[in-house]
Amino acid sequence: MMVLGITGGIGSGKSTIAKIFKSLGWSLFNADNVAKEILESHEIRPSISDLFGEEIIIDGKVDRAGIAKQVFSNEKKLESLNAIIHPRVFDAFEKFKADSFNELIIKEAAILFETGSYTQNDCNLLVTSPESLRIERVMKRDNVSRADVEARVAKQWPDEKKIPLADFVIENDSNKSLILQVIKIHENLSKN
Repeated sequence: MMVLGITGGIGSGKSTIAKIFKSLGWSLFNADNVAKEILESHEIRPSISDLFGEEIIIDGKVDRAGIAKQVFSNEKKLESLNAIIHPRVFDAFEKFKADSFNELIIKEAAILFETGSYTQNDCNLLVTSPESLRIERVMKRDNVSRADVEARVAKQWPDEKKIPLADFVIENDSNKSLILQVIKIHENLSKN
């Protein structure tokens, strides 16, 4: 079994790259989506209420925007939230691998390097993109302000810090074909 970690800063296009790999036969585990599901689960609701206050639950649902606003301005709350969510994402990924019949697995995660979980993968791919382009993409995709996106970007490592840790880098700058870059990496990994 081969596990390829795919990561990149917010708005870099890592989900697009992961979907291209999936079309080539890879199984896809999206850690960020699983984290969102865990955040909504009733199992951790008491911990979330304790950390963010009862008002973070609105009409029976977790106010993710309210949590984001708090954690992006409070490092301690971000660390506490990560301590609740990350071990459960790890367990979900281990179950995903155990249940998979596929020998090629992708773990897509926004903060693969920041958490150190990249060390558990066979290899890691970083998707890079100019920051200005990333900010524009996220503003459009999430209908949020530039300041909101910049606050999220500030919590992630810059590409310069991630590149030395990556086995592969895909540039998503609208100048190079994403499909051709993915196919080249896929062929390289399929030989192993």
